[in-house]
Amino acid sequence: MKNNKKGFTLVEVLASVIILALITGSIVFAIAFSQRVVQENSVSDAYAAEVQAAADVIMTYVNGGLTTGYEIEIESQSSLTVYHNAETSFDPSLNDIQFTLKPETGGSGLYEIRVRLYYGPEHNRESIEMVCFAHPNW
Repeated sequence: MKNNKKGFTLVEVLASVIILALITGSIVFAIAFSQRVVQENSVSDAYAAEVQAAADVIMTYVNGGLTTGYEIEIESQSSLTVYHNAETSFDPSLNDIQFTLKPETGGSGLYEIRVRLYYGPEHNRESIEMVCFAHPNW
């Protein structure tokens, strides 16, 4: 009598199931990780766009002749977004746009503008900062 045993053993089936489970788990992890990275970058990009817009507005104020942080802070109160003059240092506890304005040394007439926005939970604050230059009456 012939002994025809066709098929897989239990060990072979278990091995293939474990390999498929590992591959599936790796793919699910990779997709979840990439989704989290995309979401974090989207949040960061949104705040960067807000800082860019604030820097543009503050440059416009300086180009219009407002050359102190106090003048710009007062002028911004009539708009939808108030920019806070940080004068000497930025305050990480504020969620608002902060800026510093100081004349460039060397007599060029340029003003250095630093705009910073803090975001995130208190225990893990991140910030976006932009540095630009403007000149009155440009």
